Amino acid sequence: MNAVTPTSSSEVTIESTEPKEDEGYLHLQFRINRDFIPAYNNPQSQEYKDLSLNVTTEVKL
Repeated sequence: MNAVTPTSSSEVTIESTEPKEDEGYLHLQFRINRDFIPAYNNPQSQEYKDLSLNVTTEVKL
């Protein structure tokens, strides 16, 4: 797995919709190997936004 280091912060929006009849589905499970910090519980914190961007980038690979 590649490590991604954000070089700038940005707002991450995740849109979720129900799958259409002709679409399949994907069960995704992953583990994050890093120490938990309380800021990860706050979607407004920079740490949460950075982690979210990192996870989103990795999943899209």
